[in-house]
Amino acid sequence: MTIFIVPDDFPTVQAVIDNVVPPILVSGDSIEVRAGTFPSFVLPDEDQNGDPLERVRIAGCGIGKTIFFGGASDGVVIDGSPQTYLKDFTVQNYSGSGVLLQIGPNLSGDNCVIQDIEATFNGIGFDIQTNDNTLVNNFATFNVEVGGGFAIMGEDNCLFENSSNENRRGYYVTGTNNQLVDNIGKQNAQDGFLLITGGSNTLVGNLAQKNNIGINCQTDNNLIKENRSCNNINHGIILVGDVGSEPNGNRVDGNIARGNGSPLGVLIDSGIFVIDGAGTVNPNAITFNKLKLNEDFSILDEAGLATPNIYNGNVCTDNPSSPPEACDPGIN
Repeated sequence: MTIFIVPDDFPTVQAVIDNVVPPILVSGDSIEVRAGTFPSFVLPDEDQNGDPLERVRIAGCGIGKTIFFGGASDGVVIDGSPQTYLKDFTVQNYSGSGVLLQIGPNLSGDNCVIQDIEATFNGIGFDIQTNDNTLVNNFATFNVEVGGGFAIMGEDNCLFENSSNENRRGYYVTGTNNQLVDNIGKQNAQDGFLLITGGSNTLVGNLAQKNNIGINCQTDNNLIKENRSCNNINHGIILVGDVGSEPNGNRVDGNIARGNGSPLGVLIDSGIFVIDGAGTVNPNAITFNKLKLNEDFSILDEAGLATPNIYNGNVCTDNPSSPPEACDPGIN
């Protein structure tokens, strides 16, 4: 295994990748980047010998110390190289994605690890188009495109203890079977967490705070469990979609929705909102949630008494629910 030092051995990361004079970068090698400001790079899925390029480690000196700064549409691009490990740097000021994992010409680019990285002032902070990746303790701020801080298009990705604040959206999930555990989505202009296509994702233990909408679920068969959705401008948690088609089969269990909605707003707000038609194919189960200080409703199901959805054990205080049976009798 060879360790390349930037800028001691080569002036940039891309210079290490493009070098054709032995030793060249091969599978299992590391690139260590000292403190300073550097341009973008693309890690391909083949080395200069045409062999598969896997298990490359690229590490900086820390957030705010090693900085990859704008000048190209995307910042750090992993173009199909699987099992890449990225750690300890900032990616800033790219019009496209700060960190982009995409399928390469020859390899899938799956099973990467992204840890302790900041993506700020980009179009999208972290753009994950491949599968089975792990993102731990990363930070996304001031990313302005639809995908916001974390755009998750792939499958079976795990996001753990990340923070996405003051982006257009916090987490924009269009893939399936992804797990988001103990993450923060705070003060994002639109949604803290948006599940918009795909389905069968898991959100457990996350915090959605001071967004427009806390958790926005527009797909089927998701588990939304033990999250906190607090002080969002409109709804805390919503199940929405085309009437009569989606969302269906979601389990919303053991969450806390507190202080959502505005008494001065022109829209009807709630702690948990379920659109008319949701659950028609397969009922959603909204159970054992705790709701307090939400305007205008604790729980609002547009279907009212005709709802096909299942309600049990919800504890609601301060504001009514519709239908009343959405909360345990005597709790409202």
